[in-house]
Amino acid sequence: MDLKIRFFIFIGVGLYPSFLFAIPKCNVNSEVDQQYVTAKESLKSNSLDSIEKIRQVAFQGHAVAAHELGFYYVKGQYVVKNYRLAYQWFKIGATRGQHNSMFSLAIMNRKGEGRPVSLSAAYAWYRLAGKFIPVKVKNYSVPESKLKLYRGAAKKIEKLMNPSQLLRGKQLMQIYEKDIICSWYGNH
Repeated sequence: MDLKIRFFIFIGVGLYPSFLFAIPKCNVNSEVDQQYVTAKESLKSNSLDSIEKIRQVAFQGHAVAAHELGFYYVKGQYVVKNYRLAYQWFKIGATRGQHNSMFSLAIMNRKGEGRPVSLSAAYAWYRLAGKFIPVKVKNYSVPESKLKLYRGAAKKIEKLMNPSQLLRGKQLMQIYEKDIICSWYGNH
């Protein structure tokens, strides 16, 4: 079965975990990076197939492309707003070590966007985002304020949680971390 067809079948019936593993692991070679750059450039001309190009790059395991798709679905930019699809694309980015996707999942769990509110899941994703945010990577620099935000978010939400929610959040962090199959920036 064609990968694209499988994607829509899995999304349509909500079998996200199975769909996730149809995507190659951590494909960040220069050819895929160039395809991503080309797809992003085509967005400037409002090309009708631009989102499909980004989707294809995400299917090849490109974490940033997956994160971008999640962002577009949250904002309703280039696509119809859809929190459920946004969550699924952020999850793909997160499992490839994309810290921004992890942070977005935390926010969506905290606010109940695309799923029920879960402070435990939000806590877990905030902790992982703080853990996976790159500190020193060639050609990539994270502002100190962003480091503080990502690393401090779990502590802030922890104050809103009861002991059983906090325990569950720590358990979820361990579960989610096992699903992270690579670090997009290569520093974990």
